[in-house]
Amino acid sequence: MRVLVTGGAGYIGSYLTQILADIGHNVVSIDSLRRPLSRHLPGPVATRKIDVRDTAAVRGLMLEHQTECVIHLAAVTFPSESFREPAECKSINVGGTDSVLQAMLQAGVDRLVFASSCAVYGSSVSGAVDESTPIAPVSPYGESKQAAEQVIRDVISANVEVGAFALRFFNVAGGPCGPADGGPLTAASRLFPVAIRSSLESDTIVTIHGDNWPTPDGTCVRDFVHIDDVCNGIEAAMSRISPGGLETVNLGSGTGHSVLQVIQSAEQATGRPAQTMYGPRLSGDPAAITADIGRAGQLLDWRPQTSSMSEIAATVRFGDELATPSD
Repeated sequence: MRVLVTGGAGYIGSYLTQILADIGHNVVSIDSLRRPLSRHLPGPVATRKIDVRDTAAVRGLMLEHQTECVIHLAAVTFPSESFREPAECKSINVGGTDSVLQAMLQAGVDRLVFASSCAVYGSSVSGAVDESTPIAPVSPYGESKQAAEQVIRDVISANVEVGAFALRFFNVAGGPCGPADGGPLTAASRLFPVAIRSSLESDTIVTIHGDNWPTPDGTCVRDFVHIDDVCNGIEAAMSRISPGGLETVNLGSGTGHSVLQVIQSAEQATGRPAQTMYGPRLSGDPAAITADIGRAGQLLDWRPQTSSMSEIAATVRFGDELATPSD
């Protein structure tokens, strides 16, 4: 399939484009490069510097490439960043999605896979959530993903030839992390890599946000899903899009692990203790949230294959190096 990936220089995008190319898809990638990337993974897919809000440029590339499906990953991706720059988050995440849709309509592209987020469920949830769980985001980021889903739904209702999947990612982990994704390496955004780095480098400390949550060990419980499984879910959705509908699907491991369990997995992977400290709870954090992934199995014939804690920890790498001790 001829595929356009937005946000192709990001954490998921740079990984996904290579996977799609390797299995035979014809892929082009765009990214605004708004983050100062220290490196970009070499591979068969070049990334063009195009902002998703530039509808004319996006449409032009779609026509040039004869695009058949768009995978829309480009976004402000960290809730903490969305609190600092809520207007920019809305502009990119909502306005950018509408721009991509308008470019699709103008170029005659009728398939969309959209990267949504479990952040749409908010902080009042507890335990496993399915796609019928009420939407109640508490961050500008979560609100922007909810709004973007609605934009897609509205466009499809007026253009029944278009179809889409909104894949609600839970905590994507594993693979290339840190500077490669252009984002800050903090426990609030990428817990696995910062936990591993804290066991390898004396100047990195994991801040655990809260020790008195109503969970077995007092720390937050989250659903971590390996980036390989996420990419497989995206690829499965590409060929299952039906005209005239938007399907929302959770992509997670279906299992919850606490912050302390993640840190223990990192220590087992490196053979060294992590350096930790406790800090205040983060605004809007739920105590525990995991994905009910039954719908993903039904609609996509998808189940996570590589999302155990040990497998995730073993595949984290910084730059081109696996996160293992040097001595």
